[in-house]
Amino acid sequence: MLSAKFIFFERSQIELNNNKVEDVDVTFVDALLTIGDQSFIYTGILVDYELSSDGSLDLLYLKEAQRKEIKGNSKSTKSKYKDINGNIIILKYENIVNLNLSFIEIRELENNKVEFSLLS
Repeated sequence: MLSAKFIFFERSQIELNNNKVEDVDVTFVDALLTIGDQSFIYTGILVDYELSSDGSLDLLYLKEAQRKEIKGNSKSTKSKYKDINGNIIILKYENIVNLNLSFIEIRELENNKVEFSLLS
């Protein structure tokens, strides 16, 4: 699922109308984590993951990560994303409440410019 290959499964009920799974260059992750009584959203580019001995997801490795604290249900409490210093952050799956995965295609344009597009 983390690499978009689950789209090949008959039960996935997801289709890419304009792209192919082979077009996926990057998986971008938004993860809601609860640690103690605090909640955070972590975002970043998925670089690797590990499974536990029973085959379930154990760890997610993100680069270029950012974090935002979620405080209560009040919309007036708007925190901003903060860059996380370091090369890789490791998220423990047991702390993850939910995940949002975005599959991104990277295209090189003229003049060494790069374009990112969400697959659809």
